[in-house]
Amino acid sequence: MEYSKLLKSRLNDIVVDVSMNPDFIRNPDSDFTRSRKLDFITTFNSILSMGGNSLDHEMLELFNFSDSTPTKSAFVQARDKILPYAFSHVFYEFSSSLRKPKKYRGYNLLAVDGTSLGIFRNPFDLETFVSNKTHNGHNELILSAMFDLLNNTYTDAVIQPIKKKDERGALIDMLPNVDDKSIIVVDRGYESYNVFAHFENMNSNYVMRVKDINSNGILSGFNFSGDEFDKIITVNISNFQKKQYRSLFNYRFSPSIARFDFSDVYNPVCSLTFRVVRFRLNSGKYESIITNLYDDFSFNEIKKLYQMRWGIETSFRQLKYAVGLTNFHAKKKDSIIQEIFARLTLHNFCESIVQNTILFSHDSTHNYKINFTRAVQVCRKYLRFFNTTLINVEALISKYLSIVRENRSFVRNLKTKSFTGFVYRVS
Repeated sequence: MEYSKLLKSRLNDIVVDVSMNPDFIRNPDSDFTRSRKLDFITTFNSILSMGGNSLDHEMLELFNFSDSTPTKSAFVQARDKILPYAFSHVFYEFSSSLRKPKKYRGYNLLAVDGTSLGIFRNPFDLETFVSNKTHNGHNELILSAMFDLLNNTYTDAVIQPIKKKDERGALIDMLPNVDDKSIIVVDRGYESYNVFAHFENMNSNYVMRVKDINSNGILSGFNFSGDEFDKIITVNISNFQKKQYRSLFNYRFSPSIARFDFSDVYNPVCSLTFRVVRFRLNSGKYESIITNLYDDFSFNEIKKLYQMRWGIETSFRQLKYAVGLTNFHAKKKDSIIQEIFARLTLHNFCESIVQNTILFSHDSTHNYKINFTRAVQVCRKYLRFFNTTLINVEALISKYLSIVRENRSFVRNLKTKSFTGFVYRVS
């Protein structure tokens, strides 16, 4: 059996199981009890395979432009019957079942980062609304995700309103779901003794970029030289400011505003050991890494592991603009959460097919890869067909290739992305 057919069958089985579980339905005694065009599975799959078009256009495509296509109102009422938890459950179940053959020296190589998502403007939603002097304000959610860097699939996600943004807390919440033999790579913004302690408590390996020695971060409290180095440091941390603790070597007091979960009256002092690697970039600037990988990983290998983190940045771009995470079809927060987990599932569905499609070699000096944007278009259409023989997914996506361009770098141009209004969608 072709891998795409196997994958679709597996996803359909999970959706069917969810449809029969009343825990995922808002009012199980009445919702989806009557025969309707928009039953649970049809409604769920339509959200799963949505693109960036208007809701009317999505419904017309779903029902093959039939004159009996349900209205937008009927669809909104149907989706409200499904709890957001149903979509997160399908995402986790499906993602955990995917083939993940690629490892780094036997380790799962994972990256964690966050990205902002603009949603429908609602000044009355105080948790997501951000005011600004130059415009009327906007609403925003933060998606913190864990990404498999070698197999290009998302493994976990936490959604937070912008006013309750806590990326460190999101990372800590995701750690219990990580396999034992994994390396987690993260960027600046996550550095804290509490996060390091949680990594150690979960026996998880990590590579984290931190603020450099000349900044106001953790490393500024040590007498490090201004050049490249590779050192192992031990610190003693406590939530209690007492004289007998202050005499300890490399003592660090954690004030109440800085969360630290591993110091209490029974165990007042927590000892942490980590490795600090500082290296020089081609630009002449320095970057510093804290890790708990030691002798088995060389100085240059730690540097390489951190550089591989960039894969999650490119995946966010694909998730937003190829899969369509920037184009929501709802105003309600529950419905938006439905679509976020649906897009994550669709991304994993497409990427898993891409990763398991064999490309025949070309007589060329270049290496090629499948164009992910075209693959998403094919997979989205494939999910909407009940007859899986209508599209040969692997053969079709293999026709659309892009050149692999190694070692390219550009200045990162950060721009604020606003919500795409419902009346400004492509036709």
